[in-house]
Amino acid sequence: ETVSTQSTGVVTMERANQLDKWVSELYSKEPSVQIEAGILLTNSLLGNPHTKQLFFEKGLFEGLVKALIQPNLPIPTCNSIVVSLGTLAKEPSFFTSRDLYVQLLNLLHDIILRSPDQTPREKIQTDLILSLLRTLHHLSVKLPCIPQEISNFSTQIIRTSKTIIHHINLCRNIVEQHHVNWSCYLLSQMIQLYPIGFDSVLKDLDFKVLFMYLSHPNVVLPTKEAVLNLLSLATENENISVALRSQENEPFLNEIISFVESRNRKIMAVPFIKLCGCKCIVNICTPKTPSFFDFSKLKRVALRHIIKLLFTESNKNVARELPSLLIKLLQDDVELQRDAASQGIMDKLSPILEDPKASAHHKEYVFRLVSVLVPHQFRGHLYSGFSNPFSEELGRGPSVPSSLVMEITEYITPDSEKCSFGSDLRIYALGCCLTLSRNKPDRELLLQFKFHDQLRKILVKDEDLSTLRLAVACIANMVLDCVPMRKVITKDHNCISRLVQFTDSDFPGLKMNSIMALKNLLHGDNPSPSKVMEKLTYPKLFKLIEDPDENIRAVSLNLLRNFVHRLDFKQWCSFYKKDHNSKRIIDIVSNALKSHNSQVIVQALYVFCNIFKVHPDVLMPSEVKEVIFPLIDHKDQSIQTAVLWCFINSTWEKDEGYLQRVEVYKKIGIVPKLKSMLEQEHLGIDVKDRIKHLLEQLKVDVEAVSYTHLTLPT
Repeated sequence: ETVSTQSTGVVTMERANQLDKWVSELYSKEPSVQIEAGILLTNSLLGNPHTKQLFFEKGLFEGLVKALIQPNLPIPTCNSIVVSLGTLAKEPSFFTSRDLYVQLLNLLHDIILRSPDQTPREKIQTDLILSLLRTLHHLSVKLPCIPQEISNFSTQIIRTSKTIIHHINLCRNIVEQHHVNWSCYLLSQMIQLYPIGFDSVLKDLDFKVLFMYLSHPNVVLPTKEAVLNLLSLATENENISVALRSQENEPFLNEIISFVESRNRKIMAVPFIKLCGCKCIVNICTPKTPSFFDFSKLKRVALRHIIKLLFTESNKNVARELPSLLIKLLQDDVELQRDAASQGIMDKLSPILEDPKASAHHKEYVFRLVSVLVPHQFRGHLYSGFSNPFSEELGRGPSVPSSLVMEITEYITPDSEKCSFGSDLRIYALGCCLTLSRNKPDRELLLQFKFHDQLRKILVKDEDLSTLRLAVACIANMVLDCVPMRKVITKDHNCISRLVQFTDSDFPGLKMNSIMALKNLLHGDNPSPSKVMEKLTYPKLFKLIEDPDENIRAVSLNLLRNFVHRLDFKQWCSFYKKDHNSKRIIDIVSNALKSHNSQVIVQALYVFCNIFKVHPDVLMPSEVKEVIFPLIDHKDQSIQTAVLWCFINSTWEKDEGYLQRVEVYKKIGIVPKLKSMLEQEHLGIDVKDRIKHLLEQLKVDVEAVSYTHLTLPT
């Protein structure tokens, strides 16, 4: 049988009037009326979403809350109201006003304060507190409006939190464990929703009470889980974590460790417990203050179980928390980073990036974790910036699985849906790719996912300086040996123009990275160095070499060194004679040799070294004696090596004027100097090999030397 719209409206109005009547009767002076009204109200709300909605629409919630704090309220009525509050809390979508949440906070505050401190609480007070704790916990987890404007009622949250802490501190009996359970969970939610202000609040918490509940055999597992959760959040406060590192707390910390290492089936069935235990250990180990604990042992316990969770945990809520926890554990601990890198956890990071429910915060830590672990996945030097540090021998293969690289690059593509997470996440993804670009096999893997095309688009079209700084650094690494990357840059004239444009940038790092990219573009077998110099121009390059920043000077000299290395005699003469370059180049490179920065001196020497290869008489003998020869006594062996290369390149037997230069060098005393250097025990093999090489070219008898491993510097 159908009911007309009109009759439905009548039914709704009658039900609303009944609800209003029952709430009013809760204030009656007749206990029997109060009891009956409570029962009828509870029965109408239980399992009836329509009635709950009507209850909120009529604005009856506040009346229900205030009825609960009446003096001499019958216990059955209190129980009914408590049940009604609990069932209403399960429908958070009806809580359209934040004021209702504040009312519950205030109610909890008043009831706890009203409870006697020293005597056992009456059952009604216990039930009220327990019900309100549950209700507020449900709301703080589910109510969508709370985090958005939490600061509007931060005062009430802090005040109520202090009251809850006071309540926890009084719970000394195991029978009160349910109070501790819901109190800890509610306090944990409040800390997560409104972390500002809790530093001063948590110092009043009696941690011995928490540890008592954690270690007692008769406390149920949910309560222990709640206690561990609160501890994991509280120990993020450095003052608290330092305080817990005292020797008197050793039994409690051992209890946390036992939870983490437990093989109890019930504990192992709740991975959140192990996660909270690992968080506590990491937080307590992190502050750099003296302690009697062996933190290396504690950290390895945490690392072992975090990785175990990462490999075995199907609960995505737990899995999402693990990268940030690993980052905190691994920071500033190279040995631990190596251990983590060796355990193959990269395969387990892709699902977090693929997870649509994982927040930008969780994904950020995945990128940061990859950046921390990748350098320990391959051997050899990282991106030194002054020469080509890469070869086929450095990497043992890709550092990360291709599925993870694919996910990372998708966060960089400008038109990708995943870029909707925001520019910060894109920057972290680029930083991750920068780390990967330091290893040759990883550079090749990046190319498979068109990373070079993405970099070109960013370079030409993007205007965000932070993004450009990282993208240009990636380009600097990729152009070293990636032919597709070189082609993309050299074919699009806008790319080189933009790199040259950024050499004037004041944004930190962008200027340096741009010079690096141009310098590396001139390295190796790039067929057209003139394209770079046409855009860069010699005056601009000379200006960069005279930059007040010594690091800029060193890289700019390295750029010139690579450029000169690519020239034959005819090209060199064209460059040398153009626009008065002859005097300018000699002056600025000679001036660089007076620097106090060893890298500037080394790069300037190698510029001369490469010039001598095509024009060995570019310096007068007197200039060689004054400018280059004194540096052979430098305490830095890399400078001594560069000096020796200068003399080696200017004394090739087939070069014109070879004999005259050999005689000049002998007259300035180079032979006795070289022989005396051979007797110095502190000199490295590399330096001594080059000394013998030079003596041989000077026609001085020396023992036979193998030169199979010697290569000309570029």
